[in-house]
This record gives sequence, structure tokens and C-alpha cells, in this order.
Amino acid sequence: MDPISAIGLVASIVGIVDLGEKVALRAQKVYHAIRDAPAELQKINADIYVLCGIFEQMKHLSEESQTIPGERSSASRAFTWLRQ
Repeated sequence: MDPISAIGLVASIVGIVDLGEKVALRAQKVYHAIRDAPAELQKINADIYVLCGIFEQMKHLSEESQTIPGERSSASRAFTWLRQ
């Protein structure tokens, strides 16, 4: 193999190794970014569950205040309930 071809071959190999390193580093960053995703999703799910309960309670408070004349507003009752 002549020297020019050898230099070209070495340059190609170096380029492939460099590309491989960049891909590996990018994959590692992605892995570290998403490895805690299941725990985060569980926390979000729990927060949504709590919010649904609050909204359901507010709905019931609103329905009750519409059927009882002179009753406090549903918003006032909801805030009282949330403070408990």
C-alpha cells in the first residue's frame, strides 16, 4: 500500500472512531436523561390522582351549594376544604 493510501485509510478509521465516540456519548446522555422517567411518571400520576380528587370534591361542593338556598359559595367551601 502506498503512503497516500495508508494515510487515507488511517484518516477514515479515525473518522469512524470519532463518529462512534460521538454516538456513544449522545446515547449515554439520552440514557441518563430518561433513566428516572418511570419514577417521575409515577409522581406525576400520583399528583394527577390527587388533583382529580380535589376537582371531584369541588364538583360535589358546587352541586350541594346549588341545591341548598343561602349556603356559602362552592368556591368558599372548596377553599375551606383545601385548607384542612
